[in-house]
Amino acid sequence: VDIRIISATNKNLEKEVREGRFREDLYYRINVVSITLPPLRKRRGDIPLLIEHFLEKYRQSGKVKISAEAKDLLMNYHWPGNVRELENVIEGAIILSSGDTISAKDIAFNIESIRNITSGAGEASTLKEAKEKLEQEFIEKVLKETHGNVAQTARELGLSRRHLYEKLKCYGIAPGSYK
Repeated sequence: VDIRIISATNKNLEKEVREGRFREDLYYRINVVSITLPPLRKRRGDIPLLIEHFLEKYRQSGKVKISAEAKDLLMNYHWPGNVRELENVIEGAIILSSGDTISAKDIAFNIESIRNITSGAGEASTLKEAKEKLEQEFIEKVLKETHGNVAQTARELGLSRRHLYEKLKCYGIAPGSYK
């Protein structure tokens, strides 16, 4: 069998080996080629390419664009969560945007929401939980705006009614309580 293993870590494995927290034999088996990647805030040139990649990955229908102001906001943010945070911000902005163009408002709201969710949830919180919480809050916001009208809410969210009902059930949201 001819296989290749590609792995990543945010730990310094050489230091972990020296301190006895990582097996030395395993380190030498997997460390054939080592690539150190600086944090996203130190390689801002990658941000536009990553934005385009994530827009393509998460668009639901049609072509999603990003405004120049939104792109500037993304370029100037410090990205403590690196590429994973950028991915979550783009995915959330696609969910939040009401048209085919993501605005700076969509980006700013999403960055602030993820920051609030993850800082308030403690260390046990995952990015998946943060995205789910943001999605739940956004569905509830649109339900309030449509006074509990599920068909209109589904249209505004770009979802089928069936898919929206699944999400309502998953999050325990009763649309009738928003009338």
